[in-house]
Amino acid sequence: MNRLRILPLIILLSIAAGCQSLVRLSGDVLLYNGPGAEESCIDNTEELLENLGWEVRRAGPDYFAEYGCAGFSLVVFPGGDMYQYAADLSGDAKADIRRFLADGGGYLGICGGSYFAASRVFWQGNQLPMEPLALFSGDAVGPIDEIAPYPECEITGLHVVDDDHPITAGLEPNPRLTYCYGPYFVPDDDTPDVLHRYDVGEGAASLAFEYGAGRVFIIGLHPELTIVDDGDGGTDYHPDTYALIEAALDWTLEEG
Repeated sequence: MNRLRILPLIILLSIAAGCQSLVRLSGDVLLYNGPGAEESCIDNTEELLENLGWEVRRAGPDYFAEYGCAGFSLVVFPGGDMYQYAADLSGDAKADIRRFLADGGGYLGICGGSYFAASRVFWQGNQLPMEPLALFSGDAVGPIDEIAPYPECEITGLHVVDDDHPITAGLEPNPRLTYCYGPYFVPDDDTPDVLHRYDVGEGAASLAFEYGAGRVFIIGLHPELTIVDDGDGGTDYHPDTYALIEAALDWTLEEG
């Protein structure tokens, strides 16, 4: 075969490879791993959820555009760049996430994923020109310099403000979790339940609320990065982390 005949064949094979469709996934949890998501947050969130018994699958913006959240019970947006999340996910993909929740699905947003859930996002004093998910009407504002200025991280204290809620009832009233430039929340009304506040300022650190037939839990900190010595020379997630996330998902997915 001469060179002129080989080149078109190579081009056709390249096009065919590029047109392969994404494999449809199923499981308990669909974990976003698009370009804006921090790798350590993805890995630790996946490990934490799997340790709690959930089957986790990862997917990026192309998958969300093609399949949405069908086949899953919970969608998780981990720590990362909320502006990138908004830019990479199409308007149709965002609308599909909202439909998934309205039909009974659950949403867990951690740090960047919690910024993404607000209707307005503020970073270092400026409202970002982005289209967030807008799962609740209100602001997500960060970072909180009084705890740790960007890009520093710090273990910080919280206090429970609603100890009657199923998520917080019976849990440690003053947990300590990792803060890495996450938001505080200012809802426009009392629709979301404020579960925790930071030990500095008046902003809410976590919210829980219904969205149609679905439920949402968002937190401005990083439970998945709160690691302690396990007593055997290794490390494990802090007990407050396991207890909080397990309770949050039991409520979000109505397992409790």
